[in-house]
Amino acid sequence: MNSEWAFYEIVLVVIFGTTIWLFHIVSRYRLYRMGADLLPFIARAFFIGGMLSVLLAIAGQKLFYAVLLHNNIFLDYHFVSHALADALYTGFEEEICKLLVTVIVMKPSKKYPRLVNSYTYAMLVSLGFQTLENIKYGFEFGLTVFLIRSFLPMHLLFSSIWGRGLYVMMNRSNHTVGIAHLLFYLLLASLLHGFYDFFLFIEVSPEREVYRLFVLPFVFLFYVPLYKYIVK
Repeated sequence: MNSEWAFYEIVLVVIFGTTIWLFHIVSRYRLYRMGADLLPFIARAFFIGGMLSVLLAIAGQKLFYAVLLHNNIFLDYHFVSHALADALYTGFEEEICKLLVTVIVMKPSKKYPRLVNSYTYAMLVSLGFQTLENIKYGFEFGLTVFLIRSFLPMHLLFSSIWGRGLYVMMNRSNHTVGIAHLLFYLLLASLLHGFYDFFLFIEVSPEREVYRLFVLPFVFLFYVPLYKYIVK
């Protein structure tokens, strides 16, 4: 992946893959109705939100590995493998970071209250996060891995789950019930994210390839109906 051609390949796939999902979000939620106000909205949520969430996740990971993993906290228990601990932590940490940044960058719109909301912010922030993460994985593991991650956007699925919870919370008169909804959806998204990552984090072995062979088709079949249910 050190060749100049490989660099341009990844850049082209970034543009193509991200554009497809950005177009999906804009068309699915009718954001095109915002006209000239759409680009500032995308810049705030996708670019700024995506960058901030990645930086927050990186800082959190460095702290986690320095304080917990390097001191063998939690890993002293024989039933918690290193891969499972990494995966569950990553799932919770990344979803929490995206949620926090979504709340930070979210700016209610009096002009487009039905279009600019917590849910569409969550989707665009997660797309920005996914794009930057995919670039990193693309250069580390090659174009094939990058293509799979670009066209199977699990970050959008996970964020759509807690994004729905955030939307419910923001529109509930009963704040206690709203917070309970958000925490439930955040827990669900984080666990799904963690168990998905577990099959990516386990050590290289013949068993790993068998897991991937069975898991990836299942993930795709699971992704489509769940995503349609969440965004309807």
